[in-house]
Amino acid sequence: MNKRFSSRYIVGLFWLVVAVAIALYMHIKHRYHFPFIEQSQMFLFDKAYIVDKLCQVAGVATLVEEFFTQFFVLPFVGPLFVAVALVAVGLLARSIVKRVAPTVDAPLVWLLPVALQLYTMVDYDYQYSGIIAYIMALATFRLYIAVADWRYKTLLASVLALVLYWFAGPAALMFVLGIVAYELCSAPRWGVAYSLIPMVVVAAAGWVAVYYMHLVGEVRYAFLPDLYYKPMLRPSSDIYYAWAVLPLICAVAPLLRRCKEPKAGLKRVVGVAQIVCVALLVVLLGKDKEYLQPSVTKFKEMDYHLRFEQWDDLLALSREQGVDNALHIMMQNIALIQKDALGDEAFAYTQAGLDGITMDWSDNNPFIFSMLSDLHFALGNTSISQEVAFKKNSESIAVNHSYNPRMLKRLIQTNIIYGGESGYAVAEKYISILEKSLFYAEWATAQRALLGNDDLLEPMMLEQRVNMHNIDLTYKMDGNFDILGDVAHCNLSRRTFHHQCAGYLLNMDLERFYQIVSRLYGTESMPTLPKSFAEALLIYAAQNQLDVEGYSIDENTKRSFMEFQTFAAKNYNNRNLASIMRKSYSETYWYYYMFTK
Repeated sequence: MNKRFSSRYIVGLFWLVVAVAIALYMHIKHRYHFPFIEQSQMFLFDKAYIVDKLCQVAGVATLVEEFFTQFFVLPFVGPLFVAVALVAVGLLARSIVKRVAPTVDAPLVWLLPVALQLYTMVDYDYQYSGIIAYIMALATFRLYIAVADWRYKTLLASVLALVLYWFAGPAALMFVLGIVAYELCSAPRWGVAYSLIPMVVVAAAGWVAVYYMHLVGEVRYAFLPDLYYKPMLRPSSDIYYAWAVLPLICAVAPLLRRCKEPKAGLKRVVGVAQIVCVALLVVLLGKDKEYLQPSVTKFKEMDYHLRFEQWDDLLALSREQGVDNALHIMMQNIALIQKDALGDEAFAYTQAGLDGITMDWSDNNPFIFSMLSDLHFALGNTSISQEVAFKKNSESIAVNHSYNPRMLKRLIQTNIIYGGESGYAVAEKYISILEKSLFYAEWATAQRALLGNDDLLEPMMLEQRVNMHNIDLTYKMDGNFDILGDVAHCNLSRRTFHHQCAGYLLNMDLERFYQIVSRLYGTESMPTLPKSFAEALLIYAAQNQLDVEGYSIDENTKRSFMEFQTFAAKNYNNRNLASIMRKSYSETYWYYYMFTK
């Protein structure tokens, strides 16, 4: 009795250590992965929503996934969910083998399905309904082998296969393949024949789902783990390896049972198997670097700060770790816009032309829609912010069969800003959806109080209405800068025209920059010259013999510009001039203008 208790204690301690290790690993390496995927799915406490999910193939697995995914917006929950799910996989795999071959205990072997599933779960395109379905398939097989009488087992397996197919989708195929493998390695020949009946049941269910009920679009979604991957994408072969372990376990268990404990052969086989598993674990940990590329992990972290309006944290990350591409720079600049610091601090950070401040979305790339909505909302461009938010939410519905809560919030905000009967009606529709969620219901209810009640609107939302006129001006301008005399001045108008001028500076179009500054300087939209604007104006003045006395440029800035010119002229032929001048001038527009290609 004490020996059995001790054995259970050791097993429990082993899996506790595994769970803690997985949770720590996911939190340290992939902590921003979870809130990133949370925004693409939303669980609703709504009867119609739940019934609709249950009427789909793998609907139960999807419901369970979306229920847990909604908690990923909270810190630590995502890593904890992965740890618990993967430990459940390991325990079920162990339980299956121990049920069939009680004398075998190989803890490192149980880690193989755990590691393979862990590797797939860090793939952004792999949906967590896959791990839920995997657990359901293992649990179903464990129930199957608990029945001894083969006459009942065949009937039970057929019923379980059909139910599992409806609840978990292609996991049912892995289940019936496991049955065939198990019976092939342990039962008489007639047992193998009977084990094919559940496979026929699953094949028939998949055929009906594809060609008669049209619940699944393609055959591969009906029978392969592709159903748990983002539609229209082909998963890598790794996902198939992870799922193939299930029937492999079912085949190995009866083979181990045939070995006799006194024989040293069993111990050697188990030992070699554990060594192989350790080697595979090392390989998998090495492959995980594919999902830990600095540009990808940094994007998810910056997106997290952007989503939760943590502007200082976002800018600190950009300054401390640098940026790798235009998407990073775009998020950095959105933070500067939100802090009303774009004009002063833009060139204190890495810039790389227009791609870091505006982006072509004519190709309807949904990957950038959330970011573009944030950009245009910060600028007071309600129309574009709403349009791309609508496109992103529509993409989420089409691909994930779920709303995007982040974009629903934006659609509510923009429709309230538009106001009027139609605007409030659309906002109310989206509010009703969010009110059925767990973490967004309170926010949505607070927005309901704003419907038809402009007196409660925040000043920035009222300014959004005013600034729509200024956005129209920027679209119509196209060289006719005299229409700037019709600007509707407000706080957002400063952001709008600072952004416009920053775009000209990044494109080194000083003439257009000057045309805006000369008309708006001294007005509410540009009461003073931001630092980078003053630096750019000095360049333009030097090139065009222009007097800048009326622009109140700081004398220290003028002096620094003269020193910059003098030093650059004396050392013009020095190949290392950019490196030499970076220390003193890297945060100025002069440096960007002279050394950026």
